[in-house]
Amino acid sequence: MRLSRTAVPLLFVLALSITQLTFPEQLSAQEEPGSSDIIIQHDVPMKTRDGVNLFADIYRPNSSTNEKFPVILMRTPYDKNVSWAVSPVFKMVPRGYVVIIQDVRGRYTSEGEWYPFRHEQADGYDTVEWAAALPYSNGKVGMIGASYVGATQMQAAIAQPPHLAGIAPNVTASNYHDGWTYQGGSFEQWFDQNWTSQLAGNTLQRLIEENTDARVGVPTLPLANYPVFNFAQLPADAQLTASIAPYYLDWLSHPDYDDYW
Repeated sequence: MRLSRTAVPLLFVLALSITQLTFPEQLSAQEEPGSSDIIIQHDVPMKTRDGVNLFADIYRPNSSTNEKFPVILMRTPYDKNVSWAVSPVFKMVPRGYVVIIQDVRGRYTSEGEWYPFRHEQADGYDTVEWAAALPYSNGKVGMIGASYVGATQMQAAIAQPPHLAGIAPNVTASNYHDGWTYQGGSFEQWFDQNWTSQLAGNTLQRLIEENTDARVGVPTLPLANYPVFNFAQLPADAQLTASIAPYYLDWLSHPDYDDYW
């Protein structure tokens, strides 16, 4: 996604502020952390201001003292368990960081309705402040990640959570109209459609899981008519797009930079 000229200096300054975090002694390139060096907590809930549970995996140093550590936070719509999200953990935690990877609202393990960008300011603020208050946190929270994971940082920074020490976004944008959804006034068709299809996959999976209960179909006779899912039929084509990816149609309805963006 293309950044505007004004956005680049802003990102540079904010990324530099990540140095406010405490940098403990670094490991040599040859040292590999063992599993006993890291305490892992899966699916730790955090309740947002409007009562939605967002779930995160927390990786922290296995310390025998009551030492507190700076936090590195990643908020992603692409599944907190994927290898590219988890791999930095094994460099960061042995260097004295707590790493938190959270599924954003409406994605994978987290509750709520998914709509790109809509909740990232409030949810980002709430998550930063929650992370800062954890018993093993020293109160300083930094954020990392690229693309949409970079956008979650920008949105959190706009909300100005008091304990956000710095962000390091890359390959992202601060304008989600020009340079993301549109390019010079033209709809970015391939990117928008491809991204929507990728995002909609998890939304569809969640819809299926919410409407799947074998007990509902038990009385059905003849047995050949057993319904594998508990809704009559999925809408097809554009109807399904409107149902599980309404944001795509909203993008088309707002070709100009207006209050929507």
